[in-house]
Amino acid sequence: MLGTFLIYVFFNLMIFGMLGMSVGFYSEYKKSRKKQYLIGTSLCSILYLGVIFLQFQSPTTPSVIILLSQLFLICVVVIDIKFNNQRILKFFSNLFGKINDFFEYTLPSFFEGFFLYSFLIIIFLGIIYLIVKLVKYFWYL
Repeated sequence: MLGTFLIYVFFNLMIFGMLGMSVGFYSEYKKSRKKQYLIGTSLCSILYLGVIFLQFQSPTTPSVIILLSQLFLICVVVIDIKFNNQRILKFFSNLFGKINDFFEYTLPSFFEGFFLYSFLIIIFLGIIYLIVKLVKYFWYL
C-alpha cells in the first residue's frame, strides 16, 4: 500500500515537472520576448494535460490521489510565483544548469585528459617495449 502510494507520488512529481517546465519557458518568454519559448510552453502544457488525462483513464490509479497531489503541487507553484519571487523555480533552474555544465564542460574535459594521458602512457610503454626487444635482439647476435 505504501509502495504504490510512493510510486503515485513520484509519478505525479515527474508529471508536475512538465508543468514547472511550462512555467519556466513562459517566464523566459516574458524576459526575452523570443517566440521559441512559447513552443516549449505549449508543448510542456500539452504533455502535462495529456498525461493527467491518461492517468484518469487508468483503472488502477485512484482519482483522489491524482487530484490532491496535483492540486497541492499547483498551489506550491502559484505561491512560489506570486509571493516567493520564483525562488523554488530559480533553485531548480540553477541546479539543472549546474548539472548541465557538469555534463557539458567538466566531464568531457576529464575524459579528454584521461584518454590523452592514457594514450601518451601507452605510446611511452610501447617505445620502451620496442627498445627492450631491439636490445634483446642485438644482445643475442
